[in-house]
Amino acid sequence: MHPGWSEGLALARLVELAQWRLAHGARRCVRLPEPPAETAPRWTGDAALEAALAPLREAFARGERVAVEVPVWVKPAAGDASLAAFDVYLERDDALAGGEEHFVREGIAVAGCAAPCRRECARS
Repeated sequence: MHPGWSEGLALARLVELAQWRLAHGARRCVRLPEPPAETAPRWTGDAALEAALAPLREAFARGERVAVEVPVWVKPAAGDASLAAFDVYLERDDALAGGEEHFVREGIAVAGCAAPCRRECARS
């Protein structure tokens, strides 16, 4: 196989995910519960968050694409905290050797950002 073909296939899958987001993702995006403004967000121990995540985990396990809106409180150095959010789009890809993530901010791909991916074979 030509060495560039695997990169081309990976890029095609990423483009498919982006097209899905543009066509369907915004409607299917599940907004997680707001975290308390006074404390750092927690991913465990919150019953409302666990209830919101359960069907998303099941859908992801079935191989469905998942769209999540994650609310966060942003506290600037000077001023009051305000509620903001970021979106996460996930798909399972068993062809990947490990997790793969891509960060986009205001339509621009952000290079050099890396986050730990705890689940194998996921593209976000």
